[in-house]
Amino acid sequence: MPTPTRKQKVTIHDIARHLDMSASTVSRALNGNTVISRATREAVLAKATELDYRPNGVASALRSGSSKLVGVLIPQANRAFFANIINGVEAVAAEWGYRVLVMQHHNDSARELQYLEELQRLRVDGIVVSVANDGRNDRARYAELLGRGVVIHFVDRVLAGLRAASVVVDDFGGAYAATEHLLGRGYRRVAHLRGPAHLMIYADRERGYRAALADAGVEVDERLILDVASSVAAGREAFARLFDAEVPSPDAVFSASDFSALGFMKSAQDRGLRIGPDLGIVGFMNEPFTEYVTPTVTTVEQHTINMGQHAARRLLGHLADPEEHPLQDLGSLVLSPELVIRESSERLPPNQNA
Repeated sequence: MPTPTRKQKVTIHDIARHLDMSASTVSRALNGNTVISRATREAVLAKATELDYRPNGVASALRSGSSKLVGVLIPQANRAFFANIINGVEAVAAEWGYRVLVMQHHNDSARELQYLEELQRLRVDGIVVSVANDGRNDRARYAELLGRGVVIHFVDRVLAGLRAASVVVDDFGGAYAATEHLLGRGYRRVAHLRGPAHLMIYADRERGYRAALADAGVEVDERLILDVASSVAAGREAFARLFDAEVPSPDAVFSASDFSALGFMKSAQDRGLRIGPDLGIVGFMNEPFTEYVTPTVTTVEQHTINMGQHAARRLLGHLADPEEHPLQDLGSLVLSPELVIRESSERLPPNQNA
């Protein structure tokens, strides 16, 4: 009997023909059904290995109702922030016997929706999502998906007004601590590079910034608040807008992103400003580079591996027992951030700071 060519996908029917048994017997043997004798199971497994049989995961998912796959849909995997979220999800998924399928939407809402559909076609059991920040997110589409039972758990970026499970950091508290720290170091004209306001994380960071200024008795100067993307180029552009404008320049900046903070810092250095003494800088995310640039950058640690782990546990707990853990009733789990103080916010040498 001819062996299927390498281009042909081996099926259980091929194994059955080689062993002169029914396809149903082969299927039961491959699934470890003890109704089939041990000798038959071993013969089937040996022949499957010989023929390089690969089970059809989608077909198995249709039969069992579970693919044992979790989808992760994020902006981009080449940033430590999102890579750590993936690591957290993978660690927990492995404990539960699940595999992880990662897709990147690159902050494109149209691609985000396309990949949501693709993950459903691939029969993933649930999806962990961090939405795009381009301002074109389809909240109604997410509401429709959640309403018909698609298992979605958000992490970090959440659309305002959407009733869904999420894991986030206390963005208000982190921003408040960052701004309060700058004020405590003697800075007074603190600018804020905020992100897209339609995303809760950036709206909450702006609220924390404003609250810290108000509590310190410092009036908010709206001219010092700029909408800025999370990129080095956007940080450089923000510097030019603030320092080339006909308004008093800031003496510090709190950025909602480490990347825009880095761009702002590099432009300031190009202009001859001393980071710390002349211009204080605090970022948000604690990307690895913040510890290695000169000067090192004060930032807010979000504990992103923990974020991924919590999101995975909540999602998989729901899959294991939907009635005990209804996903949309779990609400938002808020983790505590940590201010990591480094050189960029030292206005004076440490022994001279007030």
